[in-house]
Amino acid sequence: EVLTNVTVATPGPEGIALLDEPATNMFPTRQREFLAHLTGMRSTQYLMVTHSNYLVPVGSEDDLGRITRLHGGSGTPTVAARFSATPPTNANLRASRSSKAFARLVTGDDVRASLFATAVIAVEGESEQMLLPAFLNNPTIVGEDATLDSLGYLVLDVRGQTRFGPYLDVFLGYGIPFVIFTDGPALRPSSRLDNDLRERSIVLPTSRSNEAFTRRRSACHNLGVFTLASSFGPPRGKAISCKECKRVHGEAKPGEVEWWVHKHFRGAFHRAHASWSGTGSHPKATIIRQVFESQPPQPGSLAAREMVNLYQNIQLAIRQGGVHP
Repeated sequence: EVLTNVTVATPGPEGIALLDEPATNMFPTRQREFLAHLTGMRSTQYLMVTHSNYLVPVGSEDDLGRITRLHGGSGTPTVAARFSATPPTNANLRASRSSKAFARLVTGDDVRASLFATAVIAVEGESEQMLLPAFLNNPTIVGEDATLDSLGYLVLDVRGQTRFGPYLDVFLGYGIPFVIFTDGPALRPSSRLDNDLRERSIVLPTSRSNEAFTRRRSACHNLGVFTLASSFGPPRGKAISCKECKRVHGEAKPGEVEWWVHKHFRGAFHRAHASWSGTGSHPKATIIRQVFESQPPQPGSLAAREMVNLYQNIQLAIRQGGVHP
């Protein structure tokens, strides 16, 4: 099969090669080699249909315009979406969009994977990416037919609340339904996320600087931006209320997802966090993983009920089209 594909890919004068699912029976390394072979051929045009993210060409930002995303049902795609990003109206964001950093962000493996997802839950960091599947991929908590994998939802780490913008362009550009799950600080009016949304004509109905967190959170949830936080976060330099945390191993920050884990899994959190004392490092995602390894989430617990309620709202938002202008 590889030999057949390579034969089809032999350069010809102004030829057009049609490749239907060429990844079948190819290991990922061979798929990458095959894609490199195709992209190196300049005299032949290639039209390729694939379910493999290894064969999606995202070597440059320009490649985004060469991809058509088919969706609308397994085996019977009804909609074809080509990339079409809204031009930034802000000069700073225009410069950011044209930067090499943007190209690196939108050409990674996670962007390839989002093209094949039913919907994307874009999260701020590794901690959220560790937390959500621990509950939402557990059929005893959410049901056999409602796990992330069953619904085809991808939890995608954008690596920081200041880096949502390029991913929003990809999701909106391809019409991929998405919601956002983040920490409390990102919900502040005029945060980088708030500005990224506004730049793309997605505006929260309330945005006063002194707005109460509960009202702001409700407005964000209605838009499709979710959080488990109960505050924007502590004022600078203010200690948290858990004296044991402060005495034993430093501080978790109110407003961040670690604080929610700390609230519901206090003993396991203390033990995991304390295991890193003296190392000069407190890897948040690793601590959350250790918490759930020692104390797996239980169906019917308060933590599970809160997460299921959030997940139901996430599913509703996705069915309604997710975050959109």
